[in-house]
Amino acid sequence: NWADAKFLTAVNEAKKEELSAAVENAYSLNETDYTEETWAELSSALEQAEAVLANAAASQEESDAALERLNQAAANLQWFVDTQELEEMLEFAKAAADMQYVDPGLKHGDIRLKNLKYAISFAESILVEDSKTQEDTDNHVKYLLYCIEEIGQVYETGQLPVSFQ
Repeated sequence: NWADAKFLTAVNEAKKEELSAAVENAYSLNETDYTEETWAELSSALEQAEAVLANAAASQEESDAALERLNQAAANLQWFVDTQELEEMLEFAKAAADMQYVDPGLKHGDIRLKNLKYAISFAESILVEDSKTQEDTDNHVKYLLYCIEEIGQVYETGQLPVSFQ
């Protein structure tokens, strides 16, 4: 009867509010902040969720499944981390360390060179770390540059990687 149909429609719509909120939240995210692979999964889950929302006859199970998939895809998003500057600075630091040059006037020059080699090793480990952040990467760029300067490495602007000039 008409009253039952109206009640069922209201219940179905009420049950989709959480899914609708999750879809709205997904649209507030910025694609360029995340890796292509994890963003593709979110996009696919978002399409499914929108299809369920558009289907007035969608069951509660379909709505719940779409919500679960969308929430899982959002939870699995991985930040995109630009490592190009770190890779460039790492190569520059390796070249500086390979030269074994330490300003003769520096106190503890050998320790400073060891610090540079440690910074290189640590930067290499960050590059392969799955949970690295952009902040981690940027801080390691600064640390490498600091260590290079600490050994008294003399360089001209033209020797630095382009992004550091």
